[in-house]
Amino acid sequence: MIEIDNVAKYYGSFRVLTDCSTRVAKGEVVVVCGPSGSGKSTLIKTINALEPIDKGDIRVNGVSICSRSTNLSQLRAKVGMVFQNFELFPHLSVIQNLTIAQVKVLGRSQADATERGLKYLDRVGLKAHAAKYPGQLSGGQQQRAAIARALCMDPICMLFDEPTSALDPEMVNEVLDVMVQLAGVRAEPRGFHARGRFRMPQSR
Repeated sequence: MIEIDNVAKYYGSFRVLTDCSTRVAKGEVVVVCGPSGSGKSTLIKTINALEPIDKGDIRVNGVSICSRSTNLSQLRAKVGMVFQNFELFPHLSVIQNLTIAQVKVLGRSQADATERGLKYLDRVGLKAHAAKYPGQLSGGQQQRAAIARALCMDPICMLFDEPTSALDPEMVNEVLDVMVQLAGVRAEPRGFHARGRFRMPQSR
């Protein structure tokens, strides 16, 4: 599903990622943990080319993000991304946040997009808040809305960039519960620990 081969990333002369290589299979849950500045967010953003890489290759469902023939917009539409600061449009209602990309990117009708949006809002426990604006929701509710928005695009994989770091402690569990339910986790997920500049070990 996701193949990362010898990826390196520099910011000027500073090396953030060092020869990162691993494989993530369909349905697998992988957690990357480590201190601030170790390259976790950078690694995640390279997977859908939000951050370009300087060495190596990344393939998502067999498609290389480095190939000139790859349509990155189409690739990103298939890779769900949930940011730590929600990134909801504040001037749109919750349901509008969930339908706008479905209509403009996937070409769905407004009715179909709304139906799907309400389905996923119900799944994350927010259907009753569909008409509200992001500023009327708690941090945990906004993050759950962001998860629902990503799911509406029928992604082949989901990336979560520190999805609970901007939340108050009492809101963390409600978001983690949703993520666990979505993943269907029954055992400890596979994980990597980042120390300093990120160097991911080969997966077995």
